[in-house]
Amino acid sequence: MSSQNLPAKPERVIVYIDGFNLYYGLKQANLGHARWLDLGLLSRRILKPNQSLVKTKYFTARVKGRDPGPRKRQAIYLQALETRTDLEIIYGRFMRKKNGVCHRCGHRWTNWEEKMTDVNIAAHLVADAMGDRIDKAILVSGDSDLAHAIELVKASSAVRVVAIFPPQRSSYDLKKVVDASLTGRSF
Repeated sequence: MSSQNLPAKPERVIVYIDGFNLYYGLKQANLGHARWLDLGLLSRRILKPNQSLVKTKYFTARVKGRDPGPRKRQAIYLQALETRTDLEIIYGRFMRKKNGVCHRCGHRWTNWEEKMTDVNIAAHLVADAMGDRIDKAILVSGDSDLAHAIELVKASSAVRVVAIFPPQRSSYDLKKVVDASLTGRSF
């Protein structure tokens, strides 16, 4: 059998999902029903017929704050995601920021800031590209902080990168460096 008759090797794809970017985009677009997305199914539906899903990587941090409701809902969602063998959760963290103060009454509260998500996405993207684990990266995020990591991947490998912007999210800086971009209006 000649090499011309052999079926084409499927393109290896990892989907990188920026959890907070996706969540807040859906929330801002009033798509609350979609915040409990089956991320593995979403990743498979993004693929073209000649592509093979290596893994979905979901980047998030466990929420902090006084209200137990968001923590409980997130814990339930993360437990469901952890049952998937085709999905890996990579955790960042929340860090205490400067306390907020009401200028009228003097009430104080703690502000929290999510840290490490963009760094973790960038590190995994570069490691997967340099480790020859992917042919294409699909990034679900509108975070412009990822542009430099994408430039490094494209300069050092043949990996193609596609950005899918969550609803209400976009980035001119990402659009400039990716091979293609889509707006995720139909989550």
